[in-house]
Amino acid sequence: MAEYIERDKFRNILEAKAEMALGTPEQVFYNTIAMLDLIPAADVVEVVRCKDCRYSKPYLHYFYCENSNAPWAENTMANIMDANDFCSYGERKCDNDQH
Repeated sequence: MAEYIERDKFRNILEAKAEMALGTPEQVFYNTIAMLDLIPAADVVEVVRCKDCRYSKPYLHYFYCENSNAPWAENTMANIMDANDFCSYGERKCDNDQH
């Protein structure tokens, strides 16, 4: 499985190291930053896992989805989700959510 990083955080680390280095090592860090900028960003989207979704309620060792907009809303057994499942209908819980 591919792993993704936050480019800005990595760039900040490299810049901090470059500022501590002298001579050739400093230029190596700056060259690495330049190469980093050439790498295209991955096409990824952050998802909301069922355990973090405002529409889910704990159910035994799973979660029960209460989102009426989800296509499985009519099928009770289809509403049973694993904690790490996710869908495009999920919304992250707010601090004031009572679930």
